[in-house]
Amino acid sequence: MTVRTYYSTDSGAPVYSGSVGAFNAVTKACLVDGYGSKAAAGWTQEFSGTNLSVLRPAAGNRHCLWIDDTNAQFARVRGYEAMTAVSTGTGPFPTDVQLSGGGYVVKSNAASSAARGWVLVADEKRFWFISAQVADTIAGSAAAGLGMFFGDIISAKSGDAFHTLLIAGNTSATAGSQVGSLATTMTAVGAAHFMPRSYTQTSGSITAGKHTDYAKTGGVVAIGTGGSAYPDPVTGGIGIAPLFAHEPVALVARGVIPGAWCPTHNLPGNPGDTFQGSGSLAGKEFLLVDVSAAGTRGRMALETSNTWG
Repeated sequence: MTVRTYYSTDSGAPVYSGSVGAFNAVTKACLVDGYGSKAAAGWTQEFSGTNLSVLRPAAGNRHCLWIDDTNAQFARVRGYEAMTAVSTGTGPFPTDVQLSGGGYVVKSNAASSAARGWVLVADEKRFWFISAQVADTIAGSAAAGLGMFFGDIISAKSGDAFHTLLIAGNTSATAGSQVGSLATTMTAVGAAHFMPRSYTQTSGSITAGKHTDYAKTGGVVAIGTGGSAYPDPVTGGIGIAPLFAHEPVALVARGVIPGAWCPTHNLPGNPGDTFQGSGSLAGKEFLLVDVSAAGTRGRMALETSNTWG
């Protein structure tokens, strides 16, 4: 797998805004087509319609991501185990009972052509997308960032064929974005966190959640909002902890969510800062971005090096 990072500041990058079709333009450019000097992440667009798109990873489970980008301020997203047309598929996650119409990706705090900064980090199996809700850059943004995750986690179960995870928002409001939310117990459901099947592989979409190192973060519910002083009093640097996906009903940890980490401090550094890993994380590179947990501003460390595994 090859990890690639795409920025709104790249030459030839598509403009992202609160406009119809803007989310489709960014995801297709990064994942399928490439732009400027940037190669695509190797995904395919299986089907398309007017402001509708079905994207599919190149490797792994290869479950489909359906995108409805017909609204100016937000897109709707849903995973499918398989699809035969732009709006026809089997094994949806979430189902309409779980979240009618699918998850939300809010593009901006306003329906307008004003540009919003973004970063997308992807490999052939999954991607993270983070955007600023009020600024044209992800660096120095004063508001909780928006976004989503889709693709395979690193499952703890051997032979797992349904370890795809979708993280989005649960409402069309900016405060509905859940990309930065954390569960404090294994029984807690993450709003707009879904997987196609349980670890048992039994058919049917399930709700999921994500958690991190409770002791190091002080049990906070937003990524990067709690823990020790920053810089770390012992190392002089930044501490980060992995993110895990869990099943609240079965009370099992399904696996690690690659590509993003939880800082073990309260809003360390500034969005847009980069840093190098050390010790067991030597060779890894990271980018700090602001994320939203139901409107609460958090700070995530995206892993931008080719080290996802």
